Amino acid sequence: QELNPSFYLTLCRQLLFELAETSNEMVSLKLDALEESRQELPTEHQAAKINMLADQGIAYFERFLRSFDRPDGTVPDKYPSDAVRPIVLAHFYIGRLQGKKMTADPREKLVNLAYALEHYRWIVKYCEVTDPLCQESVKDELDACRDMANLLPLKMARVQELIKT
Repeated sequence: QELNPSFYLTLCRQLLFELAETSNEMVSLKLDALEESRQELPTEHQAAKINMLADQGIAYFERFLRSFDRPDGTVPDKYPSDAVRPIVLAHFYIGRLQGKKMTADPREKLVNLAYALEHYRWIVKYCEVTDPLCQESVKDELDACRDMANLLPLKMARVQELIKT
């Protein structure tokens, strides 16, 4: 908040990305601790903490992505080559964080999965259609996104079935 993004844009982007990565890592640590505890279900407090950290990470990644918008607020069609990897990673992590959010409500789970799918599909489309030359720099993430773009609709269909019953 203290830095003027007009004058310190590169530094602001770096800080936003690092804050987002930190939130992402904290979510992973919380989930690992939960798994190690061998609890069947997280407590309400544990789920709330994980969701809060995920939302925080998503917000920082979204602010990072918005920092590349044009002055009129529109998203560029194509990004500078030196920015593509961090932008793809931001979308990738947003999808992962959204998918890790915990909820007992299947409708909310469906919304979370749809939001994650949107980001995975954005990556696939950007790398295959908009900027095919960037594929090598994000190969692992692109492969994972292709897989998720195929698997999430199946998972969403299962959640949809739960809603119907």
